[in-house]
Amino acid sequence: GQMVSVELPSGDVQTWKQRLYDEFQVEVPLITHDDRVYLRVSVQGYNRPNDVDRLLEGLRVLLG
Repeated sequence: GQMVSVELPSGDVQTWKQRLYDEFQVEVPLITHDDRVYLRVSVQGYNRPNDVDRLLEGLRVLLG
């Protein structure tokens, strides 16, 4: 599939979004619902493998 939602640990969603963009050039929706945080990834034809690699590296750094 080209789209997936993943639950993340609770945290500062706005800071995560900003850091993903500033430090890793990744822009993804982070959604809070019922006190839970979800990341939605949608891979399209214009995305390249290194885009996914940057997202994964950013999540490793932010979530430790």
